Amino acid sequence: KKALVEKAPYFALSIIFAGVTVWAQGSDNAIASLDHHPMGSRVLVAGRALAFYIYKTVIPINLAPFYPRDLAPSFLGIEYASSFALVIAITAASIWLLKRSRLPLALWLFYLVTLSPVIGVIQVGSQAAADRYTYIPGLAPFILIATGVGWISNRHKGVATALALISALVLGALTIRQISIWRDSVSLWAHEVAVYPDEAPIGWSNLGLAYKDRGELDKAVANYNRAIEVDPDYAEAYGNRGATYLRMGRMDEALEDLSRAIRLNPRIPELYGNRGVVFINMGEYEKAVEDLTESISLNASTATKGFFNRGIAYKALGMNAEAVSDFTRTIEADPSFGGAYNNRGGAYLRMGSYNEAIEDFSAAIKIRPDDAAAHYNLGLAYIKTGYREAALAHFRDAASLGLRQAEEYLKTLGE
Repeated sequence: KKALVEKAPYFALSIIFAGVTVWAQGSDNAIASLDHHPMGSRVLVAGRALAFYIYKTVIPINLAPFYPRDLAPSFLGIEYASSFALVIAITAASIWLLKRSRLPLALWLFYLVTLSPVIGVIQVGSQAAADRYTYIPGLAPFILIATGVGWISNRHKGVATALALISALVLGALTIRQISIWRDSVSLWAHEVAVYPDEAPIGWSNLGLAYKDRGELDKAVANYNRAIEVDPDYAEAYGNRGATYLRMGRMDEALEDLSRAIRLNPRIPELYGNRGVVFINMGEYEKAVEDLTESISLNASTATKGFFNRGIAYKALGMNAEAVSDFTRTIEADPSFGGAYNNRGGAYLRMGSYNEAIEDFSAAIKIRPDDAAAHYNLGLAYIKTGYREAALAHFRDAASLGLRQAEEYLKTLGE
């Protein structure tokens, strides 16, 4: 009774943090509904997970960043039936050994309790398992192994030493191999698709993202195509391919992919944000404002790019006051964003607020002295306020930085 009382605060904290976790994941739409994953399938996945983690702890090969979840698990499947058989066998053995030692049952219960929140009864994400979930539960089998090695060492020290050396060599070799897999994003996700080539579209999609980050856009598109082959309804692959087409300047294809992704999953803010940029590039500013507004509403806390891009669209529509408001929100979130100052200055210039425009263009130049457009715009603002010499200085700076527009303007001024 005393032991239970002294542990009560820890149980209470566990319940509180579990509730906070469920709330946070639920607000991010990460928890799968019972309609999507019925309770029966969750129990099967949970039973398999208990055995899966033991297997991966004892034989740590083919470890992967993402283990795909079986969408139609069956108890008749050998993987699930054998997993439940193993769990029942370990439970029975722990109870049978209770008269000799309470350690096996204590360790087994520790393993079950610490692993239970993440075995899939409450399904977060689309994975069946994750290596990181075993950091604490994994203590149980290792304590049992260490106890066993100690027992052997007391009776056959040479055998225990040999086992320890062999284990160290094998695990060391596996660790070196695993380090090479985690070398970079390309090697990581290339390993994922090698282990699960036809089960996990996320592997192909993330491999595409890794190539996109390297600037290898054709390879990125090829991997998104493979992700879509694995799952034709995988919204993220269409969204990522659309974003890559946007970067490649292939606007029609980008629009098609991003629109398809939105139809498949209308809750991803980046999809609307990227489609808004596509619309800006296509000159369809009203549609851009609509999409960027939706993107901001879905994720206002991290919508810096959304506010900036919507400001660009508002500015193109001549809605300068709205543009100033959005650029101001951008600057509040990122005071070092020179482009936001330059564009807000442009909106102020159109509104006739020349002093504010001069202040913003000067701030943009301070952040990035080689910004030719900011120098040119500052020159325009100085012309409007009658400061010809200051204007000429900045026009010359813009021209020296390669802006032909500045060279042409200098000619009109007789310079």
